Amino acid sequence: MTKVDIFEVEAADLARLHFDILNWSFTGKLGIAFVENLYKTILSHKDLFFGVALYDRNNRLAGFSIATNDYNKTRKIITPLYKKVIHKVVLNALTNFSFFLIMLESRFVIPSIYEKYGIRAEWLVFITDIRDKSMYLPASISLCKHMIREFKKRNIETVIGQFYSNQDKLIGFYQMVGGRIVNKLLVNHLIVYDVGKSKIT
Repeated sequence: MTKVDIFEVEAADLARLHFDILNWSFTGKLGIAFVENLYKTILSHKDLFFGVALYDRNNRLAGFSIATNDYNKTRKIITPLYKKVIHKVVLNALTNFSFFLIMLESRFVIPSIYEKYGIRAEWLVFITDIRDKSMYLPASISLCKHMIREFKKRNIETVIGQFYSNQDKLIGFYQMVGGRIVNKLLVNHLIVYDVGKSKIT
């Protein structure tokens, strides 16, 4: 596998893998055009985001991971993107109860929990191509190793993040990375990563 800085990858390529794997997610349900615009915005802020992408031996994108050094600043530039497609957000909320719950949690609950822990660094995205069974685990471990090293290089000791509760089977993996669930909501689990306790180095 070949690692490249996230800023060397086209937003369209990131969006395609994201949509292919997570089309059922809150962001995925807003359409691939929205997802691509989201990544274009992220890639235009090198001061705020960092991450890595992996390519397999056939030069196919196998996964990528993105974090931010300040989730407050991140939300200020990303929230307006959702407001531009508010009609889609409302339509999905009216037709999908899970989507409605995610919207409520993201808007009213999660920000207050983040403030409670006072952790600025957030692990935003972690996607591997689960369709390739032989590459899925090696790609996941490789991405985590890179991110842990990057956190340490940036003197980031703790990182906060969230993941869908329907992915409980990944809890053991998150714990191996140094994560612990600090809050279980109806749709999302919030997790704090202690970089120094990661078993993946």
